Amino acid sequence: MRSIQRILAILGAAALFGLVVLTLVLAVTGSPYFMASFYAMIVVPVFIYGYMIILKILSSRQKDRIRDILEKGGRDEGSDEGNIGEGTEETAGDHPGEESGEGTPEGEEKI
Repeated sequence: MRSIQRILAILGAAALFGLVVLTLVLAVTGSPYFMASFYAMIVVPVFIYGYMIILKILSSRQKDRIRDILEKGGRDEGSDEGNIGEGTEETAGDHPGEESGEGTPEGEEKI
């Protein structure tokens, strides 16, 4: 796997270097495609960098989630599978000021 990543990294660096050389050649010759090449020379590395950041964040979140699942004994509490409706029942008095008189200032009656 490491050798494949290394080969892809070298190919990507070569492609970016080729893009820079192409932009330089187009600038010297006065080609109408210079602006497109210049734009690509700026935008392509920015998109690659953004993709790498997003991939790093998502992979770390995935690793954290897997670690949490393994620590809980294989039970994923975050999924709704099989837990439909559990823990959603509300009873009177759960919220302040609701039929229990709690949450009302002293001396005031509940209306």
